[in-house]
Amino acid sequence: MPSSILVVDLETTGLNAGFDDIVEIGIAKLHLETGKVSKVFDQVIKPKRDYDRYAWVFRNTSLTPEMVDDAEPLETYFRELYSFLANNLVCAYNAPFDVGFLRANGFDCPEVAIDPMDICTNILKIEHDYYGYKYPKFQEAYNHYFGYDGYSEAHRAYDDAKHEAKLIFEMIRRGDYTFNN
Repeated sequence: MPSSILVVDLETTGLNAGFDDIVEIGIAKLHLETGKVSKVFDQVIKPKRDYDRYAWVFRNTSLTPEMVDDAEPLETYFRELYSFLANNLVCAYNAPFDVGFLRANGFDCPEVAIDPMDICTNILKIEHDYYGYKYPKFQEAYNHYFGYDGYSEAHRAYDDAKHEAKLIFEMIRRGDYTFNN
């Protein structure tokens, strides 16, 4: 088992990594022996293209178009982020989304841990309307492991990454998540 992993969360202007832009990146380092979470990266990002100022992220979070307009472009942080992502085991809740956006923007993530959302699918067993079990939303997984403790997903990158790290550690503690699958 590694001693730590980087838990990554992104906020974007949409769902298509080839068309939409990253507007916020949060990275938390989870120390696997202690559960300690530390901040690695937390930045709002200025998109490289015109973007939908009424995108979901702006209507459902505290992130505003003005914050994004005033931010630095992704290129400003490229070397720093590349160093983190290329040299550490990376994990994300719904990894295909976050890692897909990172890769579409030129980042190498050679070591990606098992997606905790996939594991939670078979643990929570939430029926899908049309087939098998649905992928649980992060809030559903969090509530399963911690109960309804008052936490509500902020959909801000670092806050989400920090709570995803907490979830992963609890899954490890309970034996639901391992690194030798």
